[in-house]
Amino acid sequence: MIDKEKLKKAAQQWMNAWNDRNMEKVMAHYVDDAIFYSPTVVSRWNTPDGKLKGRAAIEKHFRKGLEEKPDMHFEFHAILYGTEGVILVYKRETGVLAADLVLFNNEGRVKEVRCYYGQ
Repeated sequence: MIDKEKLKKAAQQWMNAWNDRNMEKVMAHYVDDAIFYSPTVVSRWNTPDGKLKGRAAIEKHFRKGLEEKPDMHFEFHAILYGTEGVILVYKRETGVLAADLVLFNNEGRVKEVRCYYGQ
């Protein structure tokens, strides 16, 4: 059984870390061999499957995103709970809604993320 309050708190800490530009706190949520899928990976790195593997590659992607969008900001909207993860729904600084499917390992750290963006 997942601890909903613990997951909601972790999600809010993750968003706060992003909004504070604290990459160490952002990356503390991820396991070393995490997998990350996003349309931004396709556009930023010309990677057709949109997949990054490993904390180092993910952190490089995130840091580049902050360089490109220094006003990046996430506004929490909702969290949806599943059996091994959550979907975080939030609004970007652009006004676009986003949803991240986040899967956790047994220790509650992020092992996989799949990002989805509205228009």
